[in-house]
Amino acid sequence: MGVIKQKHLWSMFNLYNVKYFIIKFEMKQINLFKFFSDVYQRTVWKRLRAKISYLVSIANSINIGNVKKELLQQNLIRGKHLFCHFIIQAQLTSSSQNTHVYATLVAVINLELPEIGELVLNRFIMKFKSAYFEEHYATWFSCLMFIGHLINHSVADEMLGVELLTLIFEQQTIFSFEIIRVAIQFLEICGKNISYVFQKWLTEMLDKIHNFVNDKQIDIEDRKSLNLRLSKLRDNKFNPKYLDLVPLYACQTTHFSTLDSVENNESYTIGYRYDPEFESNEKKYKLELKKFDNEEESVHYY
Repeated sequence: MGVIKQKHLWSMFNLYNVKYFIIKFEMKQINLFKFFSDVYQRTVWKRLRAKISYLVSIANSINIGNVKKELLQQNLIRGKHLFCHFIIQAQLTSSSQNTHVYATLVAVINLELPEIGELVLNRFIMKFKSAYFEEHYATWFSCLMFIGHLINHSVADEMLGVELLTLIFEQQTIFSFEIIRVAIQFLEICGKNISYVFQKWLTEMLDKIHNFVNDKQIDIEDRKSLNLRLSKLRDNKFNPKYLDLVPLYACQTTHFSTLDSVENNESYTIGYRYDPEFESNEKKYKLELKKFDNEEESVHYY
């Protein structure tokens, strides 16, 4: 009886194992089908879009560190165009008081995912160019200030700042008070970084601005205000709004995009696209996520 009972238990155990592996195999098949399902991918995309939109919209100088961490928990490679879209939207529709917040967010994301930082920079350059030549002042001014902050964070190269101000001064036949104010404000943001590489150009630009400021056509009160700001720039007293969330020993990736290198016909879509390699791409991002977490634990901040 004991032998028969043992055989019975062994057969039951084998039957259980067979059933377990069949169920496990079926679950894998279901998951595989799920990843290849257009309905499933579309649902994931909608959630991703909603999450990125929400996180960008709530970003401020207090919670930006947590927003960055939550953004990286999303698949930002899949949602890079969405992130770019919502950053531009936030910058163009919000007060300029938040420009440094959005630029800092891009800078800390650029540390982990440089391709996203480059994408955002290029999109702002494209937006600036089209708005500037179509004379949409509010839009190109907003883009210019954002790019200035990216230069300040070393996400964009200083040469881009030189190009932008040179373009503005070359295109203007009449130098209005507004244009001069824009130039000064831009240099207040990123003039310090520019001075490290293009000190001679900066000195010449400040001289040029000084000559326009002291033109008799400018109101005396405006002249005093601009001269005060100019004198601070000459004394290297740059004081941009700046959130220092970049780790102490982190090496920022600088992108060398220029006005000529960025074309308006670059592909850019924020719509849903079916991904035939959805599962493998999700796994790749999860591996990247582990690297982000390990780096986060090992860094020190100012």
